Amino acid sequence: FTLGTALFSLVAAVYLFTVVPKGFFPTEDTGLLFAVTQGSPDISFEAISRLQQQAAKIVENDPAVAVVNSSTGSSGFSITGNTGRLFIGLKPLHERDADIIQVQQRLRAKLAGIPGLRVFIQPVQNINVGARPSASQYQYTLQSGDFDELQRVEAQMEERIRALPGVLDVTSDLQLNNPELFVDIDRQKAAALNVTVEQVRNTLYSAFGARKVASINTSSNSYDVILELSPQFRRDPNALSQIYVRGSGGQLVSLSAVASVHRTSGPQTVNHQSGTPAATISFNLAPGVSLGEAVQRIQEAERELNLPPTVTTGFQGTAQVFKESLQGQGLLLLGAIYVIYVVLGVLYE
Repeated sequence: FTLGTALFSLVAAVYLFTVVPKGFFPTEDTGLLFAVTQGSPDISFEAISRLQQQAAKIVENDPAVAVVNSSTGSSGFSITGNTGRLFIGLKPLHERDADIIQVQQRLRAKLAGIPGLRVFIQPVQNINVGARPSASQYQYTLQSGDFDELQRVEAQMEERIRALPGVLDVTSDLQLNNPELFVDIDRQKAAALNVTVEQVRNTLYSAFGARKVASINTSSNSYDVILELSPQFRRDPNALSQIYVRGSGGQLVSLSAVASVHRTSGPQTVNHQSGTPAATISFNLAPGVSLGEAVQRIQEAERELNLPPTVTTGFQGTAQVFKESLQGQGLLLLGAIYVIYVVLGVLYE
């Protein structure tokens, strides 16, 4: 009976090892949440600021929230201007009506009602495994030297991951619908009118950039004077036809006389990894879904798409370390059992 029980326990342990959902670090209730807000690629700073204030107000009104810190625009976390950040401090656990996961789910549902704004919330953890900053907790990266192929494959994988059960807050750092205006300079016409490419560039930067032209110094502070067009002209692409460039001879030349403008769309940013264009898809997990299940489903979706050999894939950060840890876990358990019996043999001869 004893030998049979031991054999049954061994078989059951091997079976359970293969079927039990596997995770990595458990989610800690640190009392801190971090949220990334994202508007459309063509949204203005004024519009994203209004939406950000609306989101911050909703978070502040939650009974479990103690303090909210809100910021908008490009930063070290994201260089695109259509994003914002919310740092949310929760009340002590004994003063709340829910734990951090329940608060996260509740805020996600409330913030989903803001039209034109996507919000991605994740708990702040004491243990973080290095990865590039992202809107959600886990990252999956695709790389390819062919940027056109990378765009096509990334769109397919993002759609597949978004449809997986238990996977939430799916987003990508490759945003392709950013409106662009190209100013094509006719160099022959420009040369005939004594206008150089550098003069056109400087004029456009003065109109739409952030050129500092002076400083106002007071006894307690210093204020920069920024040269730019009035807001109504900066919003309208047709205002380019009203811009004049001062040529080498001092005369004013209409920009439309030396250049043409055409509209297109393109990526907001092109991230690189190991010198190769890369796109990172980030995601969160629904309560009760393990990281092992999500990794397995993403790998199955990858095999079903039969990705071209020029595209390499891999998990980043916590998901990457988790996947690597599973590869040697069986040998680690066997080694642990071996060491236990060696110690027992030494102790009891």
